[in-house]
Amino acid sequence: MPQIAFDLNLKGSKNKNKEKWSTQDVKIILSNRLNIGEYSVAGYNENIHELQIIENHLYEEVQKISHRYKIAGTPKRVCL
Repeated sequence: MPQIAFDLNLKGSKNKNKEKWSTQDVKIILSNRLNIGEYSVAGYNENIHELQIIENHLYEEVQKISHRYKIAGTPKRVCL
């Protein structure tokens, strides 16, 4: 995700606040299920194709990669 933010900034693209992209900005977009068309509120769920900006297979791949980094980045506790 840092590389995506870097590339967007290199191209001069700005986030919704008209600021440079951060890794966190990219993470929020790539982890929001609304961006794959899944709308959910108060127990009501619906797939709305018009809202989809990320393909399902790409979203799932990002989630796998994100999960791997989360696991790898977790500090190990040592009990003495």
